Amino acid sequence: MTVRGAVGPDGNPDLAGVVKLGAEHGFQFSEADVISVFSNDNEELSDFELEMVAAGNQIGPGTHSSL
Repeated sequence: MTVRGAVGPDGNPDLAGVVKLGAEHGFQFSEADVISVFSNDNEELSDFELEMVAAGNQIGPGTHSSL
């Protein structure tokens, strides 16, 4: 599963699935952290986003994004 694929049957994001996916890859964060990252409107990277980039993941909107 990818973060992009973590969608529940109702079409809404499966926050628990995203948290579980993160844990499977060595990250610890809460559902509230996921909401905060996805709703963050500023241009600066958050600590979570910096960790994702440092781990070699692409982030942000776009066709080649892993989010």
